[in-house]
Amino acid sequence: MDLDPHKIYMRMALRQAQAAFDEGEVPTGCAIIRISPDKPSGMGTLIGSAHNQVELLKDPTAHAEIIAITQASNAIGDWRLTDTVLYVTKEPCPMCAGAIVSQGFQSWSLAWPIRNAVAQARFSTLRTIPVATTGARSCKAS
Repeated sequence: MDLDPHKIYMRMALRQAQAAFDEGEVPTGCAIIRISPDKPSGMGTLIGSAHNQVELLKDPTAHAEIIAITQASNAIGDWRLTDTVLYVTKEPCPMCAGAIVSQGFQSWSLAWPIRNAVAQARFSTLRTIPVATTGARSCKAS
């Protein structure tokens, strides 16, 4: 059993993506972890997790990242998510990228590296946030 916290948290996001797929949604999942200074490095508490629910809710903004950010903000009682790490299974759309930047995440992590030049250009604003790794692959946006 692998106890690498990045892999554990990314698996949470991947389970959410599977739930989205099973429901006929775009298979995107997201998990937000609040890092605890009193726990071992990288360990924290899950404060938000979601999958795309655009079709279910008939809401074009019901993306995994937006729903998870709302859950996390409600969980800690603040819109600033400064001591948190966001794990997401695919490149965020421009709406979600803007939300990620504005929340003040400590870092963020993708399941796979961004390889598409167009996607890299779209997410240049995310380069202001340090990138965590999933352990197996580096997820740098540049």
